[in-house]
Amino acid sequence: MRIPGALFIRGEAGDNFYRGFRRVENRGNYETPVADAEELEIVKGPPSPIYGGGKVGGYLNYTPKSARSTTAKWLEHPTGKITFTYGSYDQKLGSLEFGSPFKLGQYRGGFYTFFSAQDSKSFYKGISTRDKLGQIAFDMELPHKFRMEAGMQGFGGSLPQNIGWNRVTQQLVDSGTYLAGSPMLNLAGKDYSLNPSNFQPFTLLNFAGYTQNFASDFLKSSQASLFALDPASIHTVHLNNDQIFIDSPDFNTALTYTGYFDLIRDFKEGVSIKNQTFYDALSSQKFSTYGFAANYHPGVIENKTSLDLSFKPAKWFSVQTTSGFSYRYSHVWAGEERTYAQVIDRRDISRGATPNDRFASEFSTNGAWDFNYLQDGTYGDSGLFALARITLFNKLTLLEGVRYDHYTPNFLGRDNFEPLTRAKDSGNAGTFNTSVSYKLPYHIIPYFTASTARFIDLGQGGEIDYTEIQNHTWIQPSSLYEEGVKASALDNKLFASFGVFRQKHSSYNSLSRTIDYFRTKGAEAELRAAVSRKFSVTGAFTWQDPEQLNIPFLLGIPPSVLGLTPQQAYGGRFIGDAGIFGIKAPVKVAGQPPVVFSVFGTYTPLKNIGVTIGTTWVDKVKAGYVGPVVLPSYAVWRGSIFWSHDKYSINLAANNLGDSHYFTSQYLFWDVFVKPSELRTVSLTGSYTF
Repeated sequence: MRIPGALFIRGEAGDNFYRGFRRVENRGNYETPVADAEELEIVKGPPSPIYGGGKVGGYLNYTPKSARSTTAKWLEHPTGKITFTYGSYDQKLGSLEFGSPFKLGQYRGGFYTFFSAQDSKSFYKGISTRDKLGQIAFDMELPHKFRMEAGMQGFGGSLPQNIGWNRVTQQLVDSGTYLAGSPMLNLAGKDYSLNPSNFQPFTLLNFAGYTQNFASDFLKSSQASLFALDPASIHTVHLNNDQIFIDSPDFNTALTYTGYFDLIRDFKEGVSIKNQTFYDALSSQKFSTYGFAANYHPGVIENKTSLDLSFKPAKWFSVQTTSGFSYRYSHVWAGEERTYAQVIDRRDISRGATPNDRFASEFSTNGAWDFNYLQDGTYGDSGLFALARITLFNKLTLLEGVRYDHYTPNFLGRDNFEPLTRAKDSGNAGTFNTSVSYKLPYHIIPYFTASTARFIDLGQGGEIDYTEIQNHTWIQPSSLYEEGVKASALDNKLFASFGVFRQKHSSYNSLSRTIDYFRTKGAEAELRAAVSRKFSVTGAFTWQDPEQLNIPFLLGIPPSVLGLTPQQAYGGRFIGDAGIFGIKAPVKVAGQPPVVFSVFGTYTPLKNIGVTIGTTWVDKVKAGYVGPVVLPSYAVWRGSIFWSHDKYSINLAANNLGDSHYFTSQYLFWDVFVKPSELRTVSLTGSYTF
C-alpha cells in the first residue's frame, strides 16, 4: 500500500508523521509506504502539541510493526507472513515480514522485520513503478525498569510524474476530442532537445498583464510566430485515458532513510519518562521534459524528552498529562528548474514528444542550465509542550494543549537566477489547542474544538525561501474551529458523527513572491453500522467551501480567455495575475469538489468468505480559475471478494468497476492540465501466515 506523497485533507496537503515525529516534506516526491503499519492514524485537524507544529487541515501518523504493540502486548512466539499481489498491467508487489521474541536473562525482547518490493507497469502508457522497502524494529526490556525501542527504515522508489492532459477544453473533457498540431517554428533544429545551444530562457513565456487589446498586441509581437502552431498540422483526434503527457527521459527517484531510538523509564503505573531520537532524510531528483527539474535533499534530526503522568485525585476527577521539551535540527538543499523553460501546451500528446517540445535540464547539460530557484540552509527548533486530558464525573472531558517553539532559520538562496543571498532570522511561535466534550444520555457526545497555531512555511523540498526570512513572513498563522456530535448505540454496533468546521491558513507563493491566504468552511458526517453478524455498512459525507482570500497567481492561462485561438498560442505559455480577468477575492479554490459521498457494504455469508462493494460520488467542479472548463460529477465503484482458511488468505479486488471516465484538476496548473481517470483494474493478493 502506498500513499501518493501527502494526503490532501480539508483543502490542503497534510503532514506525514512517523511515530509522532514530523517527517521531511513530501509533496509528491515519492509514494509514502504504509503497508507495514501496525497503526495508521488519519486525523482531521491540527497535530498534537507533543508532535510539534503543523498544518491545521490534518495529518497522517504511521506506527511500524514491532515486537511490542502500542497496547504493550509482546510477541509470544515467532511469526511471519508472505504476501504477493499480481494485477492489471503487470502489477507485481510482494512482501515478507517476520518477528520473534527473545530473552536476555530475565529481560524480554523482540524484533520485527519487513521487506517489500514492487515492479509494476501502469494503466497509463509510459508510467511504471519500481521500489523497495526494508524495515526492522527492536524492543527490549532493560534493568531498573528501563525499556528500549529502536528501528530503521530505508526506501527507494522510482515513479515518473503523471501530469495528465494538456490543451484542455470542455470538448476534450466531454468526449476526448483533442486539438492536435505542431509548433510552426522548429527551435531545436537537428538537436535532440531544446537546450542551451538553441534555446534562450523565457523565450516561450509571456506575462499577460492586461486583457484589453492583449490579443492584437501579442499577435504583432516577435513572440507570435514562436507561439503559433503550423496551420497545416492542425486537426482533431480522440485521446484515450491512458495517453498522457510523458516522455522516456522523464524520471522521479527518491531515497529515504529513517531511524529512531527511544529510552523509556516506567517508574510506576501512571508515571513514565522517555527520551526519543528521530532521524529522517530524503534524496529526491525529478525531471519532466515539459521543462521542470528538481533536486531535493532535506534531512532532520530531533530529540524529545517527555514525562507522562496519570492520577486520580477523586473518583469523579482524573487527569492525564504529557509535558516535555524537544530540539529539532533541519538541513535542506532544494533546487528547482522552473518557469523559464516550462511550456504546457507545446507538445501534441497524440503525436508524442519531439525535439521541438522536449526541454533539456540541469541533469543533462552538465550544469549549463542551472536551477534558477535554489535554497540551501538550516533551521533549528527548540520546543516546549504540554498536553492535559481532564475528566470530570466521567462525563465532561477537557483536552488542553499548548506548545512554544523558537526557530532559527539561516538560508542562502535565490528565486530566479539572481546572486545568492544570505538571510538569517529568529522567531517564536505559539500553538494552542482546546477540545471540550460531554457525555449525554444514550451515548450522545457533543464536542467543540478550537486551535490556533503559527508554524514554519515550507516549500516542496522542505526549504524556507530566503525572501520570506528577509520579510519576516516565514512563520504563518492558522486557525481551526470545529463543533459537532458523536453517537453510538447497540453496544457500539452503530456509530454516527456530524461536525462543521471553519479554518484559515496561509502560505508563501515563491513564484509570485506573495502570501496566499485561504479559508475553508465545511461539514462532515460518518456512519458505521453492524446491521447483523453477516452484514455491515459504512458511509461518509463531506461538504466543503474552500476560498482563496487574495487574487490567485496563474501558472498557466488558456489562450481562449486572452482572446487568442489555440492555433495562435499553444506553442508557448502565458502566466499572470487572475485579477486581469475581473476576478475578485475571495474566490473559490479551483479543482476541489464541494461534495463527496461514499457508501460501502460488507457481507460475510460464511465465517471465512465475504464480499465488499461500494461507491464514491464526487460533485462537479471548475477545473481552474479563469477557464470555462467544468469537470463533470462522477461515481467510482470498487469491490473485493475475500477468503481465508487457516494460514492462507486470498483477496480479489477491483477498482472502477463501471469503467467510469472522470477527471481531476492538477495542483498549481489548474486551468491547463487535467488528469484522466484510470479505467477498470483488478488485482489478486494472496498471503500465507506462519
